[in-house]
Amino acid sequence: MAPRGSKERLSKYDVGVAVLSYLVRIKEEGRTRATTREISRKPSEFVESTQRQQRIKEMLEGFEEQGFVKSETFDMGTVWMITDEGYEWYKNVAKQFMSIF
Repeated sequence: MAPRGSKERLSKYDVGVAVLSYLVRIKEEGRTRATTREISRKPSEFVESTQRQQRIKEMLEGFEEQGFVKSETFDMGTVWMITDEGYEWYKNVAKQFMSIF
């Protein structure tokens, strides 16, 4: 148990699920992309524990290597979007797995 007043660190799994679910949610809302900064703060799972942008970026880079997300880099920074493969994987595999909990 975390000491009183401190925040418990979310597991890599929890962060990964939150990141993918956030990208799926914004796609379903008609938006296509989000910045690392936005992703580090907006998922409801991060209300108690905003994630460091570097941690989110490393996770997104791993998802990109797997083909689940893609990035575009501009002068002002990088934006991330879920790929069709990542969307389908999340909706068919991840959601089914998580539904047992």
